[in-house]
Amino acid sequence: MQRGSLVLALAVQDQRPYVLSGVKHSTFVGLRRGGWGNGRDVTTESGQTLSADFASSIRRGLMSAGYSVKTVEIGDRASPAEVRRELLRTGAQRGLAVQIEEWKSDIYSGTALAYGVAVAVVDGGGREIGRTAINGRDVIVSGGHATADQAETAVPVAYARKLEELLNAPAIRQALAPPDGPT
Repeated sequence: MQRGSLVLALAVQDQRPYVLSGVKHSTFVGLRRGGWGNGRDVTTESGQTLSADFASSIRRGLMSAGYSVKTVEIGDRASPAEVRRELLRTGAQRGLAVQIEEWKSDIYSGTALAYGVAVAVVDGGGREIGRTAINGRDVIVSGGHATADQAETAVPVAYARKLEELLNAPAIRQALAPPDGPT
């Protein structure tokens, strides 16, 4: 089987409760705390929404693996049925629906990353053929007060690792494998 021989559609939704409620903006990615522990919001470096950054990163990774990827713009409040319908509308062989349920770094005494991201793959008929999710909180810089340089280096590395973990999960790799036999 040759990896990357399929046409994929990709939709990413930001499902973080504090974003959906309007408490935080869709560019919010974490907190940087000062000496008293008071937090200041950290936003995406690109200025785009977190879901747009995820879509861009995932698209680049899949394209570098040889896939053709069509990004689908979908509202964060779209239902799973609406997401599936929009993925199918592209005519792609597979659709990837990514939901960001949590994503927040916390920089103070060390740096931690809280995350919750789910990926579902549907075939060209809309049937779910693969699903995986990651959830947790990882300390990515430990001890003492994290410097801005440490956090600026550690958070993007952790981001890349989490995306790789999601997309390389056995259920996702299998769902993105081309069908056996002639295509």
